[in-house]
Amino acid sequence: MEKSVYKTTDTELKELRSKQYLEFESAVVEIHNPILLILQCHLYIENLLERFIIAELPNGKNLIDKGNLTFFQKIMVVNSFGIVDLQVIDALKKYNSLRNDLAHKYGHTIEKQQIESIGRTLGKIYSDIEVKAQTCLVREIHLITAYITGCIGSYTHIAESRKKSNS
Repeated sequence: MEKSVYKTTDTELKELRSKQYLEFESAVVEIHNPILLILQCHLYIENLLERFIIAELPNGKNLIDKGNLTFFQKIMVVNSFGIVDLQVIDALKKYNSLRNDLAHKYGHTIEKQQIESIGRTLGKIYSDIEVKAQTCLVREIHLITAYITGCIGSYTHIAESRKKSNS
């Protein structure tokens, strides 16, 4: 079985993603409005990105607390570690664009093609998500975000565990 940079097997990574999924579920399970779901999920993902940066960089906390980084810049910092799949990084960039439209353009609505644009970056995973979503936009957003947070969250967990064991 192939090991990642973190010396974690695919099976271990899958288990971590499942645990992250449950944590994510508890945070957003009651949100049924697609706009509120995107905004809340964006905050959730940003927290994971920040925790990952703090765990990976010797002075990561200082960068997060005083660096005034945008969400996009946090994505780029995480991308620079070369650990997170490029498909997930691309999905995060598109997710951020949609969130910016919702937050800064009054009356902006979510269209199916915007969600498809995020999902298509995930390749075959998205095909499975579309089937599970059964044409429900909120469910599709939920499943796409759950996959993304599973990926980022599992690496965040590993990075935090490594940092604790090195302290």
